[in-house]
Amino acid sequence: MRSPCAFCVDPGRLNSLFRVAVAFVLPLALLAASPAWSDDVDHSARAKQLREESKARAGANLGYPTIADPNVGFERNIDYHELRQTIRRLGAIIEDMAVQQRAEESSQAAQGILAPVPAMGLAAYGPEGPNEKSVRLILEYRLMVQGNPRLKVGAVKAGDKSVNATVVTVDGSLVEEYEIDKATGAWRPVRR
Repeated sequence: MRSPCAFCVDPGRLNSLFRVAVAFVLPLALLAASPAWSDDVDHSARAKQLREESKARAGANLGYPTIADPNVGFERNIDYHELRQTIRRLGAIIEDMAVQQRAEESSQAAQGILAPVPAMGLAAYGPEGPNEKSVRLILEYRLMVQGNPRLKVGAVKAGDKSVNATVVTVDGSLVEEYEIDKATGAWRPVRR
């Protein structure tokens, strides 16, 4: 039943309105009074404190005594004369390395298309030493590692003191001939 007066409020309804007001207004008032919403808190100081704590945790997790800051100790004054001298010294080192590499390449070219096998010894050929089968297998492997699909092993013939092996193209043209000493296992290109 309705109340007889338009301005009169039912006491039960007034109680529910009070509950709603308390439920919404009280949390807002508490939130407004919190330090996060007040202007009294210095946010930059809190951020700095959090960064320092984070840096300390990171240092503890990494196991390093300190974490180096790349901006600390950076000198903006560049000594161009010293930089030029350092670049000149590095250039000389690179030039020396290039000369050594060219010398090695020219000595390898004199030895044939395949670089010599370093300290292969007789054990690499099996218990019988260098024979046709072992030399063919080693030469096929070396050509495979070199990666030129146009080269293949040609004739391999065993003699009294050496084994002669040839490298040919897929057309059958002679590329290189090697003589393998049966006593030492050393490879030597044959020049004719």
